Amino acid sequence: MNLYAVDLNLLVVLEALLAEAHVTRAAKLVGLSQPAMSNALSRLRELFNDPLLVRTTGGMQPTPRAEELRGPLVEALRVVRENVLSPKGFDPARSVMSFRLAAADYEQLVLLPQLMRRLAAEAPGVSLELTIPSSRLPVEDLAHGRIDAMIGVHEEMHGGLYKTPVLEDRFVCALRSGHPLERQRLTLARYVAMEHLLISPFGGMTGSVDQALAAQGLRRVVKVAVPHFALAPWVLIRSDYVLTLPERAGVAYAEHLPLKLVKPPLTIPGFKEHLYWHERTHRDPAHRWFRQLLKEVASV
Repeated sequence: MNLYAVDLNLLVVLEALLAEAHVTRAAKLVGLSQPAMSNALSRLRELFNDPLLVRTTGGMQPTPRAEELRGPLVEALRVVRENVLSPKGFDPARSVMSFRLAAADYEQLVLLPQLMRRLAAEAPGVSLELTIPSSRLPVEDLAHGRIDAMIGVHEEMHGGLYKTPVLEDRFVCALRSGHPLERQRLTLARYVAMEHLLISPFGGMTGSVDQALAAQGLRRVVKVAVPHFALAPWVLIRSDYVLTLPERAGVAYAEHLPLKLVKPPLTIPGFKEHLYWHERTHRDPAHRWFRQLLKEVASV
């Protein structure tokens, strides 16, 4: 039998007829008129080349072929209802899914420790693959499922994507313990005169600090620019540079390294990061749970 030639709605009709053994009651069960149900029964008889239900003095009775079909039919429709038509829930405690998150090393540095603790406590079978974004807004990677979500500082938007703010941060200055200026107040004049270390993920020797200084007609001297947050503290503790960086990264450094954090001597605008995802995962319960988890971790 060619499945493409079969009206699968007839299988639901057959299920009702076998359950009720009565055309009118079966019609009411599936929402058809009595004539429409009689027509459907005729089509079923033609499809299976069997009368399926026959009239007897005790009412309509299934034929042996109908009885043979009953079990597989009920099971097949149960699978369709439970696994195809019913929305699946998501139980993080029992899941063994793997999620792919794209984020630069700043986001990884400040989010991963708490994220790992939450996963271990709430979803021990879930695994996480972190990757650096392939571009500032990797639309194709999100669309094709190469990543499930992305966190970035970018404000732009693209068709088919969703975004929500997840993380805000401000800037602090970091000096190594024992720095010659450690015990002195960090004035703007001292700050400008110092040699600076810059974290420049996208390259270049300038950043937000230079824009804030330029607004006051000032410039600083950047001696070293590094592309990664993971490298910066190791340069800092072995030099007399000053590093201006997001506060959450500075706190993470200072928890493990001999560094001192101080307030910058000028106003530097903070920043907000967004979580991006594609419409293909927008309604999926598992991905919704993962995005909510990221938002909760980022808000700490």
